[in-house]
Amino acid sequence: MRWMQFPREIYIGEKIIEDINNIIARLFHQRNCIILSGRKTYNLVGRCVEKKLSSNFNVRSFIVLSSNYNEVLRIKNEIDFNDSFFIIAIGGGKVIDIAKVLAKETDTEFVSIPTCASHDGISSSFASIFKEGIPYSIKAKPPYAIIADLEILKSAPYRLTASGCGDLLAKFSAIEDWKLARRIRREPFSEYAANLALMAARTVIKYRRLIKRGETLGIKKLIKALVASGISISIANSSRPASGAEHKFAHALDIIKPGNDILHGEKVSLATIFFLYLHGKDWKRIREIMMELRCPTSIYDVKIDKEDFIQAILKAREVKPDRFTILEYKNLSRDDIVKICEEIGIF
Repeated sequence: MRWMQFPREIYIGEKIIEDINNIIARLFHQRNCIILSGRKTYNLVGRCVEKKLSSNFNVRSFIVLSSNYNEVLRIKNEIDFNDSFFIIAIGGGKVIDIAKVLAKETDTEFVSIPTCASHDGISSSFASIFKEGIPYSIKAKPPYAIIADLEILKSAPYRLTASGCGDLLAKFSAIEDWKLARRIRREPFSEYAANLALMAARTVIKYRRLIKRGETLGIKKLIKALVASGISISIANSSRPASGAEHKFAHALDIIKPGNDILHGEKVSLATIFFLYLHGKDWKRIREIMMELRCPTSIYDVKIDKEDFIQAILKAREVKPDRFTILEYKNLSRDDIVKICEEIGIF
């Protein structure tokens, strides 16, 4: 028997943050609330939520400084465990990932309030956390509920929205890796989870013009697709539906160039083209769609050095070594990488 955890309730709409008090009151009986947010997101949204909830709850806010595990320990040490509490995570991937781990380690629930549609971690049970400078994807806790205010999401810089599109389009590559692992390694494969992830990716293609224009319907479709992608991970009990060689590349680049300001979705977007080429899939069409959405398709779009890109591809094999992908199957040389990148326009 396997137990799957999903968000209990998902709220998506315009200006629904105005009803945050009533929503939270329906979800929790505890009176103690921990709010996690980044510096910018606290000023934009967190302070407003804190003020609204303070009329009914005992609220304490923390600013998340990094996605390092030490942040989990720091916040954990400052929380009063004598009384039960719940967590509200307001922000992007960094804040939500910290909340997932903190919720698991304190055996409590958390609400995910994304302030941008930049990643599919909004709803998934896996978190990307740094420990001693090395990125890890670890099993944590999925959100108890998700509150996605379309007005807030629409106001986010478009670069963050494009990052979310890139993260979803990467599922085309991730699913091919999963199929390869099933064929070569007899790895368990969930058709339902794979199809859900692919449906999320196809949603981006279908609504790309609305998304690019920042229209409400487009952002609504994008956030729903990101939530669906995260749920596919819970169905599979693995990040396989959403993460393949392109995500291994992203983590490898973080190791090679720590502290880079390249968004997660930008890294996997760029790598997806490379790995779709290796799989013999229609990388040209996906590249055209990415260009239309202003996702990066070459190292010059995100200012990655040629050598760093090559080294990240080579090092990606060391990231999650138990995850079999096209990288392990092909065993590329440096010359192979350069030749492919020049052919498909990454260099």
